[in-house]
Amino acid sequence: MSYAQRLSETLKTKGLTSNALAMRLGISSTAVWNWVHGNTKPKPEMLIRVSHELGVSPEWLRDGQSGPEREKAPKVKATQSTVQEVLADAKSKLASILQVPEHRIRLELNLIA
Repeated sequence: MSYAQRLSETLKTKGLTSNALAMRLGISSTAVWNWVHGNTKPKPEMLIRVSHELGVSPEWLRDGQSGPEREKAPKVKATQSTVQEVLADAKSKLASILQVPEHRIRLELNLIA
């Protein structure tokens, strides 16, 4: 089964249209139409977003590996201070790599449910 076939079947199973998926992803319906019809494939970062929206694993959607069920991420209890520490560390490392002062870097964290 091809990527286009897996995507098409998953949309049918979930009761979604390609237009509905496009709206959820904030992209053109033409892009999704091209994926469904096998004309193009999404870039890796978009594939992850698509798989998340459809509740399937990116590996299964991409090349049929493993089952379509998305593995549940382990629940991790993170405190606000832990998150702040991770972001501060990332900011410091990015400043060093990019050779810019830390105050010129702004990190944003968006959690997708």
